[in-house]
Amino acid sequence: MQGRNTTKGVDMKQTVYLSRVVPGLSDADRDAILRCSVRNNPQLGITGVLIQSDTHYLQLLEGPEAHIEALLDFIATDPRHTDMAVIGETTTAYRAFPNWAMGSVDVGADAQVMSLARAAADAGRRDPAIADAVVTLGKGMNVQRRAG
Repeated sequence: MQGRNTTKGVDMKQTVYLSRVVPGLSDADRDAILRCSVRNNPQLGITGVLIQSDTHYLQLLEGPEAHIEALLDFIATDPRHTDMAVIGETTTAYRAFPNWAMGSVDVGADAQVMSLARAAADAGRRDPAIADAVVTLGKGMNVQRRAG
């Protein structure tokens, strides 16, 4: 890999998924998700942002397609969330979050932030525009923890 911003001669995949937080999940459990991402993602060439509300996770992952697919398979088995649905996919030559092993944004109970994602999940579609919307959202919000 030629640094984090590009992958020489290979388009990267950006995938966005939405999932429902398991009721009663502690702050320590939520922090463990981020710590695991920060520890493991650099080895896989994966960057991204995790947007958390009180009830949902919205995460954009970017990197080599094979690594993204393998990570999504692993994430799908995590008992800290349910109802995982991929709602956006696109390919790109450049990373939106090149210096973030995983950025984290907690939006609390802000229903507006998750409305686009829930609508896409309910419609059962994988819309490339959703990845762009999440990039804009992630970059525009106050990132509480940026890990790189």
